[in-house]
This record gives sequence, structure tokens and C-alpha cells, in this order.
Amino acid sequence: MAKKKIQNKKNNIVRKIDGIDGSNQEWVKIVRVLLIVFCFLGIFYLLTVYITNKDDSTGNTQDSSSTETQIQYDEILIGSSFSMNDNEYLVVYYDKSDEELNSNLSTKISSYSGDYNIYTADLSNAFNKKFKKEGEVNTSPSNVDELSFNGPTLIRFKDGKVVDYVESIDSINEYLG
Repeated sequence: MAKKKIQNKKNNIVRKIDGIDGSNQEWVKIVRVLLIVFCFLGIFYLLTVYITNKDDSTGNTQDSSSTETQIQYDEILIGSSFSMNDNEYLVVYYDKSDEELNSNLSTKISSYSGDYNIYTADLSNAFNKKFKKEGEVNTSPSNVDELSFNGPTLIRFKDGKVVDYVESIDSINEYLG
């Protein structure tokens, strides 16, 4: 009988241990899943940091203190030619993909010290291509739809109207001084 009591106590202890082990196994599974998720997120984060710090395919990392974002206000789309905020301004239209032309006009534009703000519009830009036409052009357009260009052109706007219309590099260089 004493043996039976000891055996029953032993069985009760084993059941309790099995019960504890069973609930421990659930916790162990939860902890494993959480560890796997955290490891995955950590690896993903490290890869993201590594990839986004690349400057180019050579592996040079960017120095965030040396590169500043600059907002460029001087280049406009042709569609906004008549609607700039200035009362009086110049817009130079030319193909910036032409190296010689770009070099010549960029130098002249950057050294311009006249009374008007000067903007540029790139005729090689996909949004501006519809305005580049061969043949006759309208030298006194009253709205954007009437604008067309054969080549380099400078237009002076005053209160949303065309005041001067200048074609050719030589004439533009002379106009800009």
C-alpha cells in the first residue's frame, strides 16, 4: 500500500512535470518564432542601410554632410512660359543636349547681370519637344499654344505678354550683353 502511494505520488509529480513541460514547449515555440522574426527584420534593416548608403556601382558611400539638395528655379517647362511670377523676365529656349550650344549659352546666361530674371527651357526635354518645329515660327505668340521654335530663341515677357522675340545664338548673345 505504501508502495502504491509512493507510485501515485510519483505519477502525480510526473504529470505535473509533463504539464509544465507542455506549457514550456509552447513558450519555447513562441520565443523561437519571435527570434526568427527579429533576425529577419534585423537582416532586412542592415541590407537596406548597406544598399542605400551606396553612391554608385563602384561602392563609394555617400557623405551626407557634403551633398546638399539644391532646388533649381532657373529651368522651366515651356508650358509655364507665360505664367511666371515675375512681372518682367527673359526665357531662353535651346537644346541643352547640343554640347557646343549649351556651353556657349550657359556661359552667357550665367554671366547675365541685366535687370530681368532669366529662365531657360530645354528643347530636348520630352515635355518640351512638341514646341520644336521646323519652318516658320510665330514671333508674337499670345499664349503657350502658339509657341514654336526652330532653334535657340530668347523671349522677353512683360505682364504675361511677349515684348521681345530674338532668334539665333549671335542675336541672343548680343541681347544678353
